[in-house]
Amino acid sequence: RTAAVAGTLIYKTMRRVCDLQKPAQLDAALEFLGSLPATDPLLAFALNGLVDGQKGKALKPNKPTEAVLQPLLASPREDVARFARQLGALWGDAGAMQASLALVNDAKAPLAERLRAAQTARQLKNDASRDALLKAITPGNPEPLVLEAIAGLSQLGASATTEALFAQWKNFSPAARRAAAETLASR
Repeated sequence: RTAAVAGTLIYKTMRRVCDLQKPAQLDAALEFLGSLPATDPLLAFALNGLVDGQKGKALKPNKPTEAVLQPLLASPREDVARFARQLGALWGDAGAMQASLALVNDAKAPLAERLRAAQTARQLKNDASRDALLKAITPGNPEPLVLEAIAGLSQLGASATTEALFAQWKNFSPAARRAAAETLASR
């Protein structure tokens, strides 16, 4: 019971640190993450709070993040590695970004993981994330992933998006066509 309360408190604290939009506060959060042992149950809560807090607008700490993120990315705990990958991608860590974008189109990965990776790609707003989302709208991908990719592409823009949506139109389900039409109408 105490661990659950502590987890909730650390999650909310990390969300509030992000709400402050001050890189110095993120530096302190990064130091806190680095001080926790890899087996600490609070680690996943803290990372989850930082990831959720970065959803509106990602803000990077002033300090380099690699030294803290690399051990977390290699964690045997899947939840810690997942949150570290998402956070690293948002903070511009090249390895985390590549891993997250590769996960979008990894057919062997669970759908929930692929959806989270697509949501992270939407926030990255770069050419690599656009390319990953463009691959995700091709036939053979689950409809929820296609819908998430279309939503992400609508935010990322570019003429390649319009062309890809038209090229895949015949393969889209009615829900995907509706989402694509909304995206195309917003151009």
